[in-house]
Amino acid sequence: QGLYNEDIHTPLLIKYPKQNSPKKINSTTRSIDIFPTILEISKIDYSLEIDGISLLKIEKEQEERIYYGESRGVIGVQKDNYKWMQKVFG
Repeated sequence: QGLYNEDIHTPLLIKYPKQNSPKKINSTTRSIDIFPTILEISKIDYSLEIDGISLLKIEKEQEERIYYGESRGVIGVQKDNYKWMQKVFG
């Protein structure tokens, strides 16, 4: 019910056939990145405009992405090491 790091930091493990080496991503990722990742792993060519970025293309040096989240009664935005959260009712 909160947007604290302990609540929202969820590990994601993906193992696909013929994967030769593991890749660890430390930068901010979002659930919208899973769809383009599956398309790239499956070698499916797409011409749709997708908001997410394939996790295979995210590099450590990439610019930090903004996190936006909503839960029951709280909204929040995070960039770098700063997070703003507000309780909302209604």
